[in-house]
Amino acid sequence: MEVFDLASGEAQKIYPVIASSISRDGRWMASSDNAGNNQPVLWNLSDGKRVHDLDIQNAGRVIFRPDGQEVAITHSNSNTIDFVSTATGAVKKSLPGAGYGLGTAAYSADGKLLAAGSYSFATIKVWDLAGMKELFTLYGQSPVQTVTFSPDGKLLAAISGELRIWNVANGADVVTLTDAPVSRAAFSADGKWLAANPGGQFPGYAVKIWNTSMAMSCRGRSSPARNRTSYGASVRRWPSALMGNGSRSPQDGPMALSTSGTRHQDKSCRAFPRTGWL
Repeated sequence: MEVFDLASGEAQKIYPVIASSISRDGRWMASSDNAGNNQPVLWNLSDGKRVHDLDIQNAGRVIFRPDGQEVAITHSNSNTIDFVSTATGAVKKSLPGAGYGLGTAAYSADGKLLAAGSYSFATIKVWDLAGMKELFTLYGQSPVQTVTFSPDGKLLAAISGELRIWNVANGADVVTLTDAPVSRAAFSADGKWLAANPGGQFPGYAVKIWNTSMAMSCRGRSSPARNRTSYGASVRRWPSALMGNGSRSPQDGPMALSTSGTRHQDKSCRAFPRTGWL
């Protein structure tokens, strides 16, 4: 891993590791040891020192809390999540769980919530970390690859075989933006935009951008979707005039959803309008 100076473009330091994650404030980096047991290692990027070899085996993802003072570590062989202090390297608390492991996790911007998704069971759990309390489990999406909160913590994007948006306040399924495979999605810093890379058989067909201002216009207040997977939906295209350059997607252009079934109580919920392509 190389660290570059943005002004000069020159490499400042080279680490003989593959970085798994870097804290938002740029102070910390996580890597794995080379012994084959997926043991996390924490590095202090301010002085380049290897600070903590964490006593955690079979680690999956290492996710830094936004303030950099804590990391959440998932496991490849269970649904346990350990929370480790970056200052001491000690496990402060844990969320126990059996199963086959969590594929992804993400903190909300204020560090108060954690969402974690399972690739094996296509479920997402959201916890309030103050009391280590599970708020709800979200069902119905394809196997989950990545989850990400909007900057204000009101929306949760689930990236899998589609791009689905959830309401964090009540666990309601807001909308599925595309049913094409997606591997990456990101909110802008102000939360007004959402970019993703839906494709054909594989992700990467294009980068598409949605305006999130209409996300919360859905009037339904459905309860968290627990073990309910049947639903129906009809899709219509938005007029091409609403698209940034007037072009149309051959697969999943801007759409409005009218849903029926057990999972959606609001029958007039509209998707984000897509405003442009890259």
